[in-house]
Amino acid sequence: MKNFLAYLRLCIKKASKSFLAVTLTVLILAGLLALCATVMINTDKNDVSRQKVKIGVAGDTEGTHLGLGFEAIAQADEISFSVDFIEMTQEEAEMALAEFEISAYVLVPLNYVSSIVNGEDAVLTFVMSKSSADISAVLMSEVAQVLSPLVTDSESGIYAMMDYGYDNDADGMADKITRLNLKYIAEILDRSSAFEMRNLGIDTLSTAEYYVCGIITFFLLIFSVACCPLFADKNLPLGRLLMSKGTKVWQISACEYLSYLAVLFLSVTLLSVGGGVICQKIDLGIDPSFAFGLPMSLFPCILMISAMQFAVYELTFGIISGVLAQFVLAAALGYISGCFYPYYMFPQSIQTVASVLPSGITFELLRDNVALRESNPWWICLLYTAAFLMLAVIARRKRLSEETA
Repeated sequence: MKNFLAYLRLCIKKASKSFLAVTLTVLILAGLLALCATVMINTDKNDVSRQKVKIGVAGDTEGTHLGLGFEAIAQADEISFSVDFIEMTQEEAEMALAEFEISAYVLVPLNYVSSIVNGEDAVLTFVMSKSSADISAVLMSEVAQVLSPLVTDSESGIYAMMDYGYDNDADGMADKITRLNLKYIAEILDRSSAFEMRNLGIDTLSTAEYYVCGIITFFLLIFSVACCPLFADKNLPLGRLLMSKGTKVWQISACEYLSYLAVLFLSVTLLSVGGGVICQKIDLGIDPSFAFGLPMSLFPCILMISAMQFAVYELTFGIISGVLAQFVLAAALGYISGCFYPYYMFPQSIQTVASVLPSGITFELLRDNVALRESNPWWICLLYTAAFLMLAVIARRKRLSEETA
């Protein structure tokens, strides 16, 4: 125990000497990640055209109420913020759909209005590719269902009234037809009750909240790159000397791991306090209490991720290979867990795998904290921590035995 405490003090002293350089590197890294998050959030907010679904309109729309309906819907109400209707020929629509310039197109058959007047069951054809079968397809399907009764019922009503009036020699038909037209137009132009636009964000979080959680997760994953000075010298001769004095390999690894854990936790604490102060001064849409409470709420994940990073450094040979391994691992785990793109963009099988990875557990814990959902990942984090530390001890024992031999 005496040797264990002495080596622990030595590891903490070594970590304290490197803390200033590590802190400066971490601040630069955190600043770059914050800049990336700001750019992504602002891009998502300002790029309105990217948010719109583009639908082509092809076929016979000239001089009919159908053309008026498309024109009104394209300009009048809430749907104009999410859908663009583009008039084109069928050939142009097919080419645009094949090149993913539009999500789908509506094909209006020839003599569509005449068919309705004659009481025939004419239909609009809604064409889309299989690759567009996502949330946009659901939205477009709903739009088509809204369009159909608005256009067909209005035209059927107007022409039915005309036929009835003229067949029965009704008086003032021109005035009645005009008033009915105006009533239908008013219904088309004022359709706020037809549907409700709701922006649920990602996983019930706003875009800003989601990206902040993703950036924090990726920061924890990439933190080990900044701490490479702590692992530059594993000091194997000192390890063999301690073993000759009765110190166990796991005790040696525990001392080095605890010193690294202290550096990571202290860095997260300092950045959390700074982030909380900024959130109090500037309205970023993030609750300051979330930032201030981050170190304790994230502590089980900090244990797990620091153990994973410690094991990676033990398994690699040389500081360069260790840094490269840490960077590749951080990028891969961050990508698959949804730190860079919304996680629902991946197949369900990948989402399932990502949810049980250390990065996925951390990301989910952060999202749960922001959304005020209960989350208790302690047991799985402790299992991961124990497994990673056991792997690190095995690697250190093998390396010490090889050096001794």
